Amino acid sequence: LNDKEAKQTGFCNLYIPVGDEDVNKTVIYSYTEETANTNAGLTALEIELSEDKKYYILRVSKMGTFVVAEANENVNNFTQSTSDTIRFVDIESHWAMEYIKKAVKRGMFSGVSETEFAPDETSTRAMLITVLSRIEGISADNIKNKENRFTDIKEDDWFYVPVLWAAENGIVSGVAENQFDPNTDITREQMATILYRYITYKGIALSDGEFVEFVDGEEFSEFAKEAINTLAKSKILSGKGNGIFDPKGTATRAELATMFVKFVEGYMTETEETIENAA
Repeated sequence: LNDKEAKQTGFCNLYIPVGDEDVNKTVIYSYTEETANTNAGLTALEIELSEDKKYYILRVSKMGTFVVAEANENVNNFTQSTSDTIRFVDIESHWAMEYIKKAVKRGMFSGVSETEFAPDETSTRAMLITVLSRIEGISADNIKNKENRFTDIKEDDWFYVPVLWAAENGIVSGVAENQFDPNTDITREQMATILYRYITYKGIALSDGEFVEFVDGEEFSEFAKEAINTLAKSKILSGKGNGIFDPKGTATRAELATMFVKFVEGYMTETEETIENAA
């Protein structure tokens, strides 16, 4: 307009048509060209399917080159970053910056766009279970009982395999007999409980540190008390400051990333190579 170049500001949804590839094994990267200040690299992006299953939807801040690839195993929208530099502008000076970088590098998380991680956005039940399944290296072959009792979980959902695996092994249960509620925001006490059930399932012995007394401990649900207290003593989980845990508050992506990195680094270092090399 008036001989001036129009530039995009903010974010938009980019729709990429689904081809013949298996959508459960698809990963999409943003490609960064080499410049005087940056190295060339690929950054994995979080994707979702449109309701009609015909398009991948990406949230991007600029147009560019995007690479659609198919992994050897189900990736569930989480794949290891192939770049040595994590280019998220919204984690600079964030309290969880280093944990987020480690979580992305290990393949637990990817960004919501090529430049944003959205650390303070909430996490869902499906997201937490999917991260656990990535740590465990779960594929459809790991599910012994293929029967799905949840009416709100479909076979083409990206979290289908993780949820069935977790339910089969007692790591999660539904909000009702036949309902899992995958897209509901997860609370901090639910986050703690599910990780603790996974630790029990794995038979991992946690360190028994000093008891952490939270001022809002009376607000803990009965099902979550042991999980919160145990994870706090082992320094996997911490409060929000001033002795507050906030059990009913929703868990953020940053909090989820921090908890999982502390757990993996403290208790699953022997599987680090497997996690980091997950395709």
